[in-house]
Amino acid sequence: MDELSETVSLSESENIPVELPEPETIASGVVKSVLGKSSASVVYEIWNPQLEVFRAVKLWRLAHSEKSLKRFEQEIKITAKLKHPNIVEIHSAGKWSGLPYMETEKVEGSDLKTMISAKGAFPEVVVSAIALCICRALIYAHNHLYTLAETTCRGVVHCDIKPANIMISHSGVVKLLDFGIAHPSNDTNSADSGSVTGSLQYMSPEQLESKPVDCRSDLYSLGVLLYEMYSGKKAFPAQTREELIQKRKEDKFEPLDCLGLNVSQRTMDVVEKLMQTDPDNRFQSAFELMEELQKIYWKATDLQPQAVISGFLGGNELELKKTRSLKRFFVPTLAASCFLLIALYLVLSSIYSKNSSKNKELQQTSFSSTVESKPLEQNQIDRIKEPVPPPVAPPPAASKSAAAPVKASRVRAKPRNKTESKPVQRASKVQKTEPAPVVETKVEEPKTETALTPESVLEKISELIKKGELTSAELMIEKNPLNDGEYHLLNAELMLRKNQLKSAKTEVMKALRVPASRISSSELRNRFLYQKATILTAYFDKSPQNESGQEAMEAWYEVKFAYRSEVSHPYYSKADTEIRRISSSMQQ
Repeated sequence: MDELSETVSLSESENIPVELPEPETIASGVVKSVLGKSSASVVYEIWNPQLEVFRAVKLWRLAHSEKSLKRFEQEIKITAKLKHPNIVEIHSAGKWSGLPYMETEKVEGSDLKTMISAKGAFPEVVVSAIALCICRALIYAHNHLYTLAETTCRGVVHCDIKPANIMISHSGVVKLLDFGIAHPSNDTNSADSGSVTGSLQYMSPEQLESKPVDCRSDLYSLGVLLYEMYSGKKAFPAQTREELIQKRKEDKFEPLDCLGLNVSQRTMDVVEKLMQTDPDNRFQSAFELMEELQKIYWKATDLQPQAVISGFLGGNELELKKTRSLKRFFVPTLAASCFLLIALYLVLSSIYSKNSSKNKELQQTSFSSTVESKPLEQNQIDRIKEPVPPPVAPPPAASKSAAAPVKASRVRAKPRNKTESKPVQRASKVQKTEPAPVVETKVEEPKTETALTPESVLEKISELIKKGELTSAELMIEKNPLNDGEYHLLNAELMLRKNQLKSAKTEVMKALRVPASRISSSELRNRFLYQKATILTAYFDKSPQNESGQEAMEAWYEVKFAYRSEVSHPYYSKADTEIRRISSSMQQ
C-alpha cells in the first residue's frame, strides 16, 4: 500500500536508481541517519558541527538522464526562491559522487503519512487547522513572482501534494516540502504527452491524463489528503497499481457522508467540491478555499491553528466552543432556564393578584368619592374664600384696604406709592411662571447622545482616529460597544497606534467573525488582511526575528493576492514595499 502512495513516473526509462554506498559526510555535515527513501531519492539527517544544528539532505538517486537531472535542478532553484513559514527552507545545493543534492532545514517532528498511520482519523478542528496552514503555503506558492532561467514567472504548481510531503513539528508548525515535480504556473509545456509523473493516489484527473495543470490541480490533491485525514482511510483503496489506476480513471470514491463520521456537513461539502473531476467545479484558488475553511474553523475554536495542532500532538483536550456549550452546559442551562421561567410565572401571578385587589379597592374608594365629591368641593371653596375679604367691608373696598398694609409693611424703604403696585404685579407674574422650562432643556440634552446610531458611532470613531484624537476615540469606543466587524477593525487600529500590539492582534482577529453594518463583506475582508499585516509588521519591527518576519511577509502576500486585480491600489503597493523591506532585513 505504501508503494502505491509514492511519487512515480509511468515513463519507465527514468526509474533506474543508482546503487551507491551510504555517505559518511555530505553537504555541510556528518550523516547521522536516514530520514526517508523513495524510488527517486533518499533523505539523510546530518549534523553541522560549525552551526551545531541538524539539517536534512535530499540526494537524487536516479540515473543521469537529462530529463531527471533537469527536474531535480529545477526543484532546487524553485525551493530556493520560496520564503514562507509553511514551506521548508533550502540552505545549499551541490553534488556528491556525481549525484545532485540539496540541503534544507530539518523539521523536528513527523510527516502526515506517519501520523495518519498511527492515529487514524483526525478530529475535524485539527484537520481544519492543518488545512489552513497548507492553504497559506499554496496561496504564497501559487502567486509568488520570481525569475527562473532569466524568465519572470508567477506562481508554482506543486503537483505532488500528499501526506508524506507535509511535515508537522512538535510545536504545531506545518511545512510543505518536496517540490521535485513542481513547475511554474505559466509553463504550458510542463505536461509531456505519454508521461505521467506524481503520486497515483493523490494526483488530479488532468494530471493523470497528462493534460496541462494549474493551481486547481493542487487543490484536488489537497482534497484527497483532507479525505484521508477526516476518515483515516484512503479515498481510492487498492492492492495493486493496475487496480488503483482503474479506480483513478473512474474517479469514484465513497462520499464522506456515507462513512458515519463526526464531521459537519459544511466540511464534507468542502471536500466534495475539492475532489470534483472538472477543475471548473472546484474552488478556483487556495485563497477561496481558505476563506471557507476559516469560517468552519473559527466557529469551532478561538485558538490559533498552531496551538490546536500542538495540543493535539501533545494529547491535550481540544478547547471547542460547540463541545463546551452543547455537552457540558446544555442540560444545566436548560434546567436553570426552566426554573427561572417557573419563578417568573409565580412572581407575575402574585403581582397580578395584588394589582387586581388594589384595583377593586380603588374602584370602591372612587365610587364613594364620587358620592361625597360635591359637599367636599363646597367646603373647600368656602374655606378658600373666607380669608380673602374682610368680614364686614364690601368686596371692592376690602381688597384695597387689605392690600395697602401689606405693601406698607414690605416696602418701607421706598415711600413711592405709584411704583409699589408694579413690583407686586411682576412678582405675581413670576410666581405664575415659576416652573422654568430651562430644566426641561437640560434633561433633554443627554437624549441626543443615547440616540446615536451604530453607523454614526463608527463614523465618529473613524474621524477621531484619523485626526489623531486617540483619547476621545477610546472613550467613544468604551461608551458605545458594538458587535460589528468594522468596529473591531477600528479598535485594532486604535490599539496599534497606542503601540498595544497584543491587544491589537486580539481585536483584529474578531473582525471576520461578525458582519459589518456599513461596509461589504469583501471590503471588510480586505481591510482585515491589511490591518493584520500592519500589526504583524509592527511585531517584526519591534523584535526582528525570522519567525515574526515570515509571518508578516505571509500576511502581506495575502494582501497582494486580495488586490491582484488592482495593482495600483495603495494596499497592493504597500504590500509589495513591505515584503521587500522585511525580506531584505531578514537576510542581513
